[in-house]
Amino acid sequence: DVKLGVETALEAMPKVEGGNGQLYLAQPLAKVFSTAEELAKKAGDSFVTVERLLTALAVEKSAKTADILTKAG
Repeated sequence: DVKLGVETALEAMPKVEGGNGQLYLAQPLAKVFSTAEELAKKAGDSFVTVERLLTALAVEKSAKTADILTKAG
C-alpha cells in the first residue's frame, strides 16, 4: 500500500523543531528534482510536469519513494 509505505517512511525521518534554523533539501529530494528536470528537458518541456515528477520519484533509487512505488506495482 503506497499510503502506508509513505507514512512509515515519513515517521522514520528526523523531525525539525523550532523556527530559527535554515532548512535545506535532503540530497535524495534534490536528486528527484534534478531527475524530473532532466526528464522534462528530454521531452521538450520548458517546465516540470506532475508526470515527470512522479516518474522521477519512481526511478530515483536514492529516494525511498522508488522502493515504495515499486512494491505497489
